[in-house]
Amino acid sequence: MDPTRDEGLIDVVDPFPGSSAYNLLNSIRLAPIGHPIRPLLMKSLGDVLLDRFRSFGEFDDCDGAVSSYQTAVDLTSNDHPSKLSMLIGLGDALLERFEETADLSDCDLSTRTYNSAIESMPTGHPDMHFVLSKLADAFLARFDENKEVEDCSKAIQIYEEVLALLPMGHRCRPSAINDLAISFQSRFEHGSSLGDLQKAISYRQAAIELTRDGNPDKSIMLNRLGDAFSSKYKDSHDNVDCDAAISSYDAAVRLASNDDPERPPMLDDLAMSLLDRFERYNDRNDCDNAISSLREAVSLTSNDDCDKHLWFNHLGSISNYESAIEHSPNRDLSRERISLSSAHLTQFNYFGEKIDTERAISHINTAMQFGAVNDWEKIDLLDVLGRIYSARFERFGEHSDSGNAMSAYQNGIELAKDRPVEQFAFQTNLGVLFIRIFKRLGHVDDCNSGIAAYNAALNVVRHDDPARATILSGLGYALLTRFERLGHIADCEEAISYLQSGISVPPSNLIDRAGWLNNLGITLWPDSSTSVLSTIVKPPYYICKLQPNSSVTHPTKLSIFTNLGQSYLARFERLRHLVDCDTAITNFCIAVRLSTGSFDEAAKLCDLGNALVARVEYLEDSAILADHDTAVSTLQCAVDLTPEGHPLMAARQQNLAISLILRFDCSGQCQDADYAIQMMEEVLKVTPHDYPDKPAWLANMGHSHLRRFERLGNKLDLERTALEYSNSAQSTIGPYSSRFLAATNWARCEARLSNPSSSLTAYSRALYLLPRVAWKGIPMGDRYNELARMGILVREAVAAAISAGKLEIALEWLEQGRSIVWGQILQLRTPLDELQTLYPELAKALKRISSGLERKTSYTSSSSIDELIGMEERGKKYRDLTREWEQTVDQVRSKPEFEDFLRPKTLAKLSSAIRDSPIVVLNVHQNRCDALIFVKNATSDSSMVLHVPLDGLLQHVDQLHHDINRLASTFRTQGFSERASIRVREREDDEARMKSILAVLWERVAQPVLQKLELPAQPKKLPRIWWCATGALAFLPIHAAGLYDTDIVGSKLSDYAISSYTPTVTALLERPNAVKDKKFGLLAVLQPSTPNADPCQTRRKNGLAFRNILEICRLYASWLHLACHGVQNVHKSAFLLEDGPLELSEIVKEDFPNAEFAFLSACQTSAGDKKLSEEAVHLAAGMLLSGYRSVVATMWSIRDKDAPFVADVVYTHLLKDGQPDYTRAASALHDAIQKLSQQPGVSLLSWVPFIHMGH
Repeated sequence: MDPTRDEGLIDVVDPFPGSSAYNLLNSIRLAPIGHPIRPLLMKSLGDVLLDRFRSFGEFDDCDGAVSSYQTAVDLTSNDHPSKLSMLIGLGDALLERFEETADLSDCDLSTRTYNSAIESMPTGHPDMHFVLSKLADAFLARFDENKEVEDCSKAIQIYEEVLALLPMGHRCRPSAINDLAISFQSRFEHGSSLGDLQKAISYRQAAIELTRDGNPDKSIMLNRLGDAFSSKYKDSHDNVDCDAAISSYDAAVRLASNDDPERPPMLDDLAMSLLDRFERYNDRNDCDNAISSLREAVSLTSNDDCDKHLWFNHLGSISNYESAIEHSPNRDLSRERISLSSAHLTQFNYFGEKIDTERAISHINTAMQFGAVNDWEKIDLLDVLGRIYSARFERFGEHSDSGNAMSAYQNGIELAKDRPVEQFAFQTNLGVLFIRIFKRLGHVDDCNSGIAAYNAALNVVRHDDPARATILSGLGYALLTRFERLGHIADCEEAISYLQSGISVPPSNLIDRAGWLNNLGITLWPDSSTSVLSTIVKPPYYICKLQPNSSVTHPTKLSIFTNLGQSYLARFERLRHLVDCDTAITNFCIAVRLSTGSFDEAAKLCDLGNALVARVEYLEDSAILADHDTAVSTLQCAVDLTPEGHPLMAARQQNLAISLILRFDCSGQCQDADYAIQMMEEVLKVTPHDYPDKPAWLANMGHSHLRRFERLGNKLDLERTALEYSNSAQSTIGPYSSRFLAATNWARCEARLSNPSSSLTAYSRALYLLPRVAWKGIPMGDRYNELARMGILVREAVAAAISAGKLEIALEWLEQGRSIVWGQILQLRTPLDELQTLYPELAKALKRISSGLERKTSYTSSSSIDELIGMEERGKKYRDLTREWEQTVDQVRSKPEFEDFLRPKTLAKLSSAIRDSPIVVLNVHQNRCDALIFVKNATSDSSMVLHVPLDGLLQHVDQLHHDINRLASTFRTQGFSERASIRVREREDDEARMKSILAVLWERVAQPVLQKLELPAQPKKLPRIWWCATGALAFLPIHAAGLYDTDIVGSKLSDYAISSYTPTVTALLERPNAVKDKKFGLLAVLQPSTPNADPCQTRRKNGLAFRNILEICRLYASWLHLACHGVQNVHKSAFLLEDGPLELSEIVKEDFPNAEFAFLSACQTSAGDKKLSEEAVHLAAGMLLSGYRSVVATMWSIRDKDAPFVADVVYTHLLKDGQPDYTRAASALHDAIQKLSQQPGVSLLSWVPFIHMGH
């Protein structure tokens, strides 16, 4: 032996830093060669590695253990006291390695090592029986491999020696007796005599008598005793042996817990023995019990478990019993038919053959028709009937099935109203059904009904009932489903709360627990101690924390942890809190550990991989390469475990490709991008043209080429990017949202390629898709981010059209985009709402079809059967839906007033808004600023669009926006009354800042427009100009633009025209259903005090004032004056009243046929919401778009005495000659401002906030 070498360390794999093995390795390396401590350390290292191998299954650890023990043995003298434990450890490690590799040389060396240990032990050594048992185990293991009876006989001989050494009452005696039983039965099964079998039975019975019920091995011992009696019965045909087998199997099942992996085969053994006895005696109870056992075995076994096919094959044995029932003269066989129906349902759930459901329904109908059915039996019949129709609806989607299931459950609920256990089952299954209907049809009412059913089930189950976990899991899933549709964060929070509560529910002893959970539409598998996740290299800390500390059964755990992961991930995607993503990852890791190896684990790995991808996307540049490696490795494992040709393979390859592109961005390794693109190309080649996911996958391909272009600069990649985005955007199938995003990216890509014509084509496609994305409403939680992005896209497209000289197209695009954005901001009535009022059936059809077309295709571990149908079938489904959509839209357009349904308004239709005054639309984009002037053509009745480039404005916009917000914020927080004590210099600074803002607006916006219009200064009658501003310009006081350090005529916008604002051109069109002869009525709401409360937090007391205001406005008041405070909020803009906020969302829901004029003498009534920086959200615009034709408002806080002054002048003009006329509002406000500005002590800050909107 070379004394200079670290013997034994050469083959030991370095474990992770900080582990016990790592520390031992360091200690060994520090100990001098030949030091007596080294063999002891090597023995300890072997112990640690062998324990780790037994826990995690890493084969390198087993090799390292063998090497460590061998070195320890070699370095230790025979008389050393530790030599015996070293030999035993080496024998154990070799036997473990043999069981992994089946290399007989390891088994041979193990037996020699154990013999060496025995030879070193003196006679009477207290551990002699222990080492002899290990030697016998080694011979029996070798017999299992080579089938040589001599080895089995040798094991029996040694086990008998062990038993002789153990006195009566010794704790190891039951185990030794059981080992002898196993050996005798093994020798019998390989051709020995019945004598061996009888000895096996005797020894098993003796071992069982000595074993306590609490011993976890007792159920296995009983089951093996049943095997012995079953084998004996096959030879003897003695009924006593069959009865003994059934008795033993039944006792084993009773002791085995629901999450015991041995329970399903035990149930199958019991069922087969029961059917054996049924064939002899035709006792229907035996067949019923056999069916029940097999159904439970199926429910507890994962789909990829090879034994599941065996259970179903055994269920085929019921056919003889079914035939006997059909030919029985006794028609009253309700219980038998219930059992048969349940068995057929089990087979349908696995094989999907419709004939099974038809047979099951036939049995139930026959039982109800001919049987003397009591209430208990009828409840069972309704339960099975409902589950049959519900399962069939999920698979085939026939509406009649969902209706029949609902009817069965509701009848069951009524019949079982005094029976809480049955109520629980019916309400739970009804909840499952409603969620299935919602996921297929997309009607939120169905989801609400499902949640209500789950809550009803929760109300009838005891707090400590284990079944409560089922409800909590289903309720959490239902709330998460609604959150994904509506985006209300409260649903997500509530889902997490329910799922967390489910973890703490005590374990269940109910036999059919896993089956109930499967009925919830969630795929559940038994626990497994192994996981493909262990193959991931150097996982981060949050992947190592995998062991759930909970007493809930494993199938329930799997459901809850999967749903918890999805809930936390959904909340992360909304709130962007990294802790939510990390918590989702932890829950998905636990789900992976709770799943079995193969396809179900692939599903959980896919969930985990997608969460890891979300994490690295969030971290962006701060994500380390190890984070990317973990995401890629996890998704690669998911792909590797997915069978070829499986419907989810393509989607999982897409996920893997995305993770590779992200890693390419981080590392710059070209092989990642090349592999990702190659994988995507292969997927796209086999994906049908009409497959609904193809547009998204084409866009992924485009994005991948774009990332490679930005890293390597190859123009071919950019051209390929444009091609893939174009193919995606121009697809005729797939979600509109995916195609809209692709069109946007296509346009930007063509712009980078300097292809203006192609870029306009792409923008045109995006604007075509925009109303289809928005028409059914963007979820509230995503609304403001999505609308901001839409606003940017619209202005970008308009800028491109202006650059190309397409002014009419530019204006149409801008108006279309802004109308959609404003409609979504204010949740105005959409064309679909109007259709619902007049043609509800058409509206219902469009909702149903749209939900199908927009249905997300991001498959999760809980994907339903419907979501796993093949590409060809899904393509056909989408083709049919697309065709039905087009036909239904054509039907809608054939109806009066719906001729332009989902079409943008053309210039010809918008021209009536012009009258005799121009509408100036201001477009702000990062590349250019422009004014589009919509005016009457001087030579004809047609309209025309004039273009004014606003040169030099772009560089000022952000600063102007910042300055005006700073001034307005000062007014809101300090107010004018408090500012009296502020130093004069500060007041002068504010005044100077305001003058600077108005000067820039004059020079860069107003003056160029006036010059284009050729308007004279101070004409006899001032004309009107409507300003429609976008982006940051929508926050600025353009109406007050001018030079205020001079009195020169013509230096201010007010010298040329009276200014009004409008959020859209459409807002100036006459309402088609407006009341012509309106009765004048004015409602004034005065509240001088200011509630210091956020409208989101203010509680409405009794709502009397709130309801009265809306009712009076609807019936009587054509004018509304609100003298109160108003607050902007992205979710709840509102007027603050004494009994609570009058929210804008409540106003726009109402129909005010008399509405004409509103005076909003309030704080912040027209100030833009800073949280939505791309579009001004204010109460005044909301009032205008909700039906009021003319609105006076303020942009920020005003002095208490200014509002009454302005109001007095305005109302004097409006009521002149005793004839109320709201169309004079703009000129009335203009006159009021002129008079206010001439008052002593009045500054710009006093009158600039007042604005007019509308007519």
